[in-house]
Amino acid sequence: MAHHDEQSPGITHDIGLTPVTLGLAILAGSGLTLMIVAGGIGVITGSGVGLLFALGAIALIGGSVAWVAIERPFTHFDDINQPLDGGHGHGHDEEDAHAATDDTHAHEPQAHGAHH
Repeated sequence: MAHHDEQSPGITHDIGLTPVTLGLAILAGSGLTLMIVAGGIGVITGSGVGLLFALGAIALIGGSVAWVAIERPFTHFDDINQPLDGGHGHGHDEEDAHAATDDTHAHEPQAHGAHH
């Protein structure tokens, strides 16, 4: 296989996670994973794994509650009835005006002499 020494900028995508929210997501996800693993071990071995399951539940609930306390998702949310500017340099008002112009031309009566 050929080795390329080119440096590419890569693809970046901002999903809105800060280091704190990323840490809380990892905490909650680890708790859920620990609960699933504890359940699997309990099914296979038949032994009590209540402590592992309880630790996972505490991590899941703790991470989720801390995220809600920090992010407060119930205070800001998008209103689907209000269009947002897509960052293309033009607002929705221009598109609406252009669409209205097209509609008026589409419904104009044709001249009497022009038959198809």
